[in-house]
Amino acid sequence: MDVLEKARARRTAARAAAERAALDWQDAVVESIDQLVDQLRLAGSDRLVCFEAAVRPALDGEAWEEREDLVKAAFASDAGVQRYTPSDDERWAIAVDLWDDLRSALSRIHGTDVPASLVVDLDSRVAVGYEPLHCPDVGIEPELILHLVRADSDEPFASLLLELPDPDSAIDRVSELLDRYGLEPPTRPEHEPGECDLGMGEEDE
Repeated sequence: MDVLEKARARRTAARAAAERAALDWQDAVVESIDQLVDQLRLAGSDRLVCFEAAVRPALDGEAWEEREDLVKAAFASDAGVQRYTPSDDERWAIAVDLWDDLRSALSRIHGTDVPASLVVDLDSRVAVGYEPLHCPDVGIEPELILHLVRADSDEPFASLLLELPDPDSAIDRVSELLDRYGLEPPTRPEHEPGECDLGMGEEDE
């Protein structure tokens, strides 16, 4: 029994270390975003980052080979807005790395797939995920809301226990900031309005 207890204690310690490492990873990404925002001379209040991704079809038509690529990045605060699109600019390469690292870290911390498009409210430490494509007949709806738990939290599994006190308020704040900065939610319509596949089979009959 002592052997099993020791093994259990080791697993618990390893899990806590893995959780802490993921939180450290997340904090390092957020710190890097903060530093980039400062370099862009956007170190004001209500800081927002909008990462828009697109789904690229597979060359041979196999769905599992589809990939998600960053196609736009916007950094904003009350000091201004700067937008970036794919280019050879070093800042674009940094934006891609930050987007990829943040999605990976959040996925590891929360144990869930993180949508490809993200809006990060830096001051509130909230990330809102959007699928790259949405049905215009349904409207734009966020897929996921995650709180950026700090690595220095006293509770090593804080991210697993955390519930946002008011997700609707978090979404409302992100929507208000996007509108204030002239940014659209990072998702595009999958088809023209009224062309939704849902229920079309019955109409064809």
